[in-house]
Amino acid sequence: MNGKEVAFHRGGFLPFNAPINDVLLPNQTNKVVVRLNNELSATTLPVGKTVTKKNGRKMVKPFFDFFNYAGLQRSVWLVATPTESIVDVTVNHRIAGKDAQVAYDVQTIGSCEVHVEVFDEEGTRVAAVEGKKGVLAIENVHLWKPLDAYLYTFRFSIRNGEQGEQLIDEYEEDIGVRTVYVDGNKLYINNEEVYWTGYGEQMDLEIKEEHSAD
Repeated sequence: MNGKEVAFHRGGFLPFNAPINDVLLPNQTNKVVVRLNNELSATTLPVGKTVTKKNGRKMVKPFFDFFNYAGLQRSVWLVATPTESIVDVTVNHRIAGKDAQVAYDVQTIGSCEVHVEVFDEEGTRVAAVEGKKGVLAIENVHLWKPLDAYLYTFRFSIRNGEQGEQLIDEYEEDIGVRTVYVDGNKLYINNEEVYWTGYGEQMDLEIKEEHSAD
């Protein structure tokens, strides 16, 4: 940001963010530069290696059957947040009969109370609690499962005032309530074994097949 490094992120599949308060130039033109690298190694995903030729040029040696593309494939957003805001949210689910116990942890900047609400796909509120950390119960829960990806809307908000009438910051996320674990070579979702029947082909292979069909 304006010639100063504000973040370094390893891995090309997850979003990341960086504070720019200290390098932002108010009322001036600001320049954001994102520098990317698709060199491969034994610790990258996908896996491969990068060799340097005698002329100094580098060559990528992939251990897979598709091209390792590079570049920025998603948007870059400039986000302005209030002084007191939600930083991160974590949820973990536990199934208890027909209900679900959801442990949540909301990290914020500030001391105001956090309100947590959960809505089903019809928009009906099914749970509500207060506090930055705790456990909420969803009765008669509709679990997320393969071929039935049911999602609840979790709304986390920071409110001020005696009745919580002043909204300071708010964050929503659609979340499927489920448990996932691996036992040996088997995968279990909601304590039920999942049987895998296929895989996803790389786009390169799909394109080649389409071309060969023509």
